[in-house]
Amino acid sequence: MKYGKLFEEQKVLEWEDKYVHYAELKKLLKRAKVERKEGKLVLDDVPTELITTGDVAESASAPSLLVEFWRLLHGDIELVLGWQADRLQEFSDRIQEIRDNLTALAEKKARHRSQVIYRSKKVMLEDYFMLGNMVEYLKSNVVAVRKIVKKHDKMLEVHTLDTLLDHLEEERSWGSLLDVVYELREIYENLYSDAFCRGDDHKARNVLRGYHRPHEKEALFTTGLFIG
Repeated sequence: MKYGKLFEEQKVLEWEDKYVHYAELKKLLKRAKVERKEGKLVLDDVPTELITTGDVAESASAPSLLVEFWRLLHGDIELVLGWQADRLQEFSDRIQEIRDNLTALAEKKARHRSQVIYRSKKVMLEDYFMLGNMVEYLKSNVVAVRKIVKKHDKMLEVHTLDTLLDHLEEERSWGSLLDVVYELREIYENLYSDAFCRGDDHKARNVLRGYHRPHEKEALFTTGLFIG
């Protein structure tokens, strides 16, 4: 199976508009390859500024198709990073809310105790499931960026991939995003273990990892988990 088709099949449907536009980028490269064969696209090297920012100073010469490619790629990278950061912040905020609910349960201050327990479990299961999807989301986009730039380099006989990856790691902490997701998943595992599995971490992981979202979407309480 070709990578482009595999990439489409791996998408989380709810987030399909938040992915790298791999097919569009590939089409731009194919056009650039044709123009190069026809002698319309002359390229000695790709300006570093274009590789690292998606833009190029007016004084630097770069074929318009390449500028379009790099601008689209960097727009996609910003989309992935920005959207992911927003989602992770939501999870971080919700973790504090869950902690407050569990503390109230432990201190027997919660009214409607059975409802609080049920909904706390439900939110934790759903969040953990979505964090698992985010692992795959990040991996898919990272691989897509690497593959499309590698294809760019091969088609145009240039070397840009290392420059781009070094920039993303140094300036945007590209490689550390997965670590943040894994850390959040571990926090959920510990919270669930302490609150509902009597400290049995193995049991908690099995429960959380065994959860599958039901076909019928249920309303999830992402704020106000019924304390008071």
